Order: sequence, then C-alpha cells, then structure tokens
Amino acid sequence: MRDTLAPMARAPSIDPKRDNEIARLRKLLVELDRIPAHRRAEECADEREATIKAMLRDLDPPIYQWTTRDDEIAEDAITVGIGGTSVEMLVAGLTYVEPTASIYWCARVAANGVYEAGSEMGPWPVREALARAEVLRNQMGYNRVVVTMAELGLWRPEYGKLALKEGF
Repeated sequence: MRDTLAPMARAPSIDPKRDNEIARLRKLLVELDRIPAHRRAEECADEREATIKAMLRDLDPPIYQWTTRDDEIAEDAITVGIGGTSVEMLVAGLTYVEPTASIYWCARVAANGVYEAGSEMGPWPVREALARAEVLRNQMGYNRVVVTMAELGLWRPEYGKLALKEGF
C-alpha cells in the first residue's frame, strides 16, 4: 500500500529564468577555474571571470550583515567601513560628500594560510570596496563580508542588500 503522505514538493522559484541564468553563470565560472594558468591570458579568462562575477552580483546580490556600533567587530569577516556626510553634519551646514569606504580584517589562521590584521584604506567607491572585499574573502578564507557605518542613511540600494536587523 502506498504511503498516504506525499514527499514534500520543492518550493517553486520566484523567477525560474533568473535562477537558470545564475546556474549557467556559476557553471561558466567553474569552467574558467579549470583553465591552466599558462592559457588564461590567451583565453581572456580573467576578464571573462570579472564580467561573470559582476553579472552574478547584479542577479544575486549578497545580503550584508551590518552595524553602526564602533565597538562591534566580526573576527571571521572582511569588514567594509563606510563613511560620508551624516545628517548631523548636514544640519551643521557642511557640504554633502558621497559615501566612501575602507576595507579591513582581523588576524586569522585559515586553511590556506595565516593572515595578519590589515587593511586596504580608501577612499574606495563603496561598490568597488564591496567587490574587493569579496575577492579578499575568497583569497583569505574568511567567512563573510560585513559592513560598518556611522548611520544607516549612508547605505544606498545600489550597493546591495542589508540584513533586516543590525548586528554581526
């Protein structure tokens, strides 16, 4: 006799075309990783890889954990610190300045090496800093990229998504 309980169906995708494109791009990245170092230049592998990663960021942006507390540190993360003109500065009559960022990390022993605490100081445009932080995260074996900023108002939707709740 058949079981009366049917297996749980997979939740339908919100956008199957988007999901298929993400899968296709991830497959292309795997193929690019297989290209030997001596052939990467002639096959423009680095340029293709950068383009595919940018497309993936646009299709499937990461959700960043964030804080406005100066004393909160994520030891397992590459941190992007964002600064700019706060509301208080504008009220005081200072001129608006576009937000910029710096990148920093805590010392860490990872499977692929030992890393001293360090930074790549800005000013970086925020989107470039986030992209560079993702590269560093992959190279150094950190778990995630997090964001710290003086106030939530410095974040722009074009940078990506923030977690709903503040805190690492």
